Amino acid sequence: MFDGKGLLIVPALVLLAAIIGAPPAFGATMTQDMQFSNVPITGECNGTPIAVLMTGTLHSVMGFSTNPNGMMHTTMDFTVHATGVDQATSITYVINDNSHQETNTRGLAQEQYMGSKMKMISQGPAPNLTDRITLHVVIDSTGNTKVQKSSETITCKW
Repeated sequence: MFDGKGLLIVPALVLLAAIIGAPPAFGATMTQDMQFSNVPITGECNGTPIAVLMTGTLHSVMGFSTNPNGMMHTTMDFTVHATGVDQATSITYVINDNSHQETNTRGLAQEQYMGSKMKMISQGPAPNLTDRITLHVVIDSTGNTKVQKSSETITCKW
């Protein structure tokens, strides 16, 4: 099942594909808008289950540069504009958030740590939600993934 981590994992996969095919793009910037719909965010708030389906746009801007020793520096800025509807209560949430990440790689070997904090503002009689997601990936020089850990925590506040 595709959960909220998909919003973080999709940019990471886009980044990995860009890194693999990046030599012609050194010093370049790539901009992309990706529409998404019905992406579930699940968890609980004060013991009450949460099941919000999000629909919106993920805007990404990625920049690439390299130095003479072959180290590639990548910057990534992601902005999410979306709405979400809780499937149990029909309460709508507005989501407008962004994140910034940077990665240094040499060849395929890399370590990436990405984190995001998405605020979901309630448009009804429900608390606001904060969805925190982390992703840690380590890839060795032969392209094998050695570490892939992810976590997601939802907190709520009246």
